[in-house]
Amino acid sequence: MPGMASIVSHCPSSNPQLKAKSTMSQTSPGLYSYPFNPESTKLLADSDAISLNTGAPKFPVHRKVREAIIKAVEAKQDQLSYPSTRGMELLHKKIARDYGYSEKGIIITYGASQALYNILDTIGDEDVLIPAPFWFAFPHIVAQGRGRLKIIQTSAENNFKLTPQQLDQNITWKSRVLLLTNPNNPTGAVYTREELNGLVKVLEKHPRLLVVSDEVYNLLLVDDISCPSIGSWPEIHDRVLTINSLSKNFAMSGLRVGFIAAHPSWTDIYLQKQNYATSGVNEFLQHGALAALEATNEIIPSIVDALKVRRAKAMELLNSVPHTSYITPQSAYFFFWNIEHYLGCRTEAGKLIRTDVDLVDYLLQDAKVLVAAGSLCGTPGYFRITYAVAEDVFEQAIVQMKASLGKLRHSG
Repeated sequence: MPGMASIVSHCPSSNPQLKAKSTMSQTSPGLYSYPFNPESTKLLADSDAISLNTGAPKFPVHRKVREAIIKAVEAKQDQLSYPSTRGMELLHKKIARDYGYSEKGIIITYGASQALYNILDTIGDEDVLIPAPFWFAFPHIVAQGRGRLKIIQTSAENNFKLTPQQLDQNITWKSRVLLLTNPNNPTGAVYTREELNGLVKVLEKHPRLLVVSDEVYNLLLVDDISCPSIGSWPEIHDRVLTINSLSKNFAMSGLRVGFIAAHPSWTDIYLQKQNYATSGVNEFLQHGALAALEATNEIIPSIVDALKVRRAKAMELLNSVPHTSYITPQSAYFFFWNIEHYLGCRTEAGKLIRTDVDLVDYLLQDAKVLVAAGSLCGTPGYFRITYAVAEDVFEQAIVQMKASLGKLRHSG
């Protein structure tokens, strides 16, 4: 398989995690609860455990962003009034130019999460189609509204990308939204134009189906590739709702600025919802966001260059861990790490590791490393780990996990 590293030693067929894959589409959002038992949670709070489960990249804030925020604060010393719910006009214009939408179709939100919530909370008793693996907050956001989660399980053989056949087979008269993440979190896979074109042909047959395109990692292309937006296809442009933010691409998760870019006919209802929830986004932060977007060519290359170095080092380290594998991430800063071999093993104390969540707890306690269970992303048997940390920190984490995994033994 292209991009595969190491050798996978598959678990016995009796492994409950493998059986779970066939039932994910019927799973309630209750599965996606906090993965740790109370003892592990307390251990994390009381220890110096290394965290590889974070989605917040560790890079400095660019000088122009800091200066823009400070300048905006100083300009408002005499008065502070409510900001526009839709957002700052100059920021609208920049985003509209970049994404090919009307300025009236742009809404500035408190991060991409609020953008998602604004959209999905308006869905009635209808299906929200989500390819797995996915960002583990998606089921929670769907559950906040009246929509019904319908998971489409993709496969490692296709780099965990949704195929036209899978999409077509899962669309019914109850389907209302396809939530597509490109680049994908947690796999880092990027859809090509050819792959998206295949999905568009299916979507053309279903004009009632909206597409929410989550593109929060679209600039962090570690490979020399492009990341096309499904909203750029004129055939479906008017029913694609694109969301993005400054959190991931620009490594500014604390800025809390995101946006919806869509046809104006869709944005009025989302604007009304935001108006009675949070109103407008802090104007100082919006000035920082505008500065970041205008300095894209200064900010992004340095982050991507750093990620290339860290990814290469991370691959060397992961390759040293027996019985594991991964698909090389093309974007973002995660590895989706296959650890199925270790499910069904027992610890030195005799405890059975039944699931990837059990293995997360074991590694937190024994290796003092925190990772995210793949089952929380809809795909059991994997970990999501970030490499957007200092190289020495990542290396130490892998060394500690490798030692702990080496202690496990298959029962029988």
